Formats: sequence, structure tokens, C-alpha cells
Amino acid sequence: MPGKIYPFWAAGDGACPPEDCGGTQEYLAGLDDASSWKALKDLQTMAEILNDVVLENRPEVL
Repeated sequence: MPGKIYPFWAAGDGACPPEDCGGTQEYLAGLDDASSWKALKDLQTMAEILNDVVLENRPEVL
């Protein structure tokens, strides 16, 4: 309607799970997996490989 002010949410980007994640419970489970100790160990392993390949110039590691 002309002249009527409607409320809107200005800062809601990313405030809910994406549509294709399997629902709220699956989304929360995925967040737990992404911040688990296993994920951090994987990240540490990737950092060690990158160190060998890039900083020490050892492409044979791959």
C-alpha cells in the first residue's frame, strides 16, 4: 500500500542454514564436524604438506 511502512531485516544475511543442507539438525552437525579436533588435525596435516612443498621446494611430496 502506498505510504505504509513495512518492517524489514537489514542484517539477516546468513542467519539461517542454506536450503540444501538437510535441515537444522544436519546443519548443526556439520558445524560440529567442521570445528572438531579431527578437522583441526586435518588442517595441521595440510599445513605440514604445504610447508614441505612450497617453503622447502619439495614437489615430490605430492
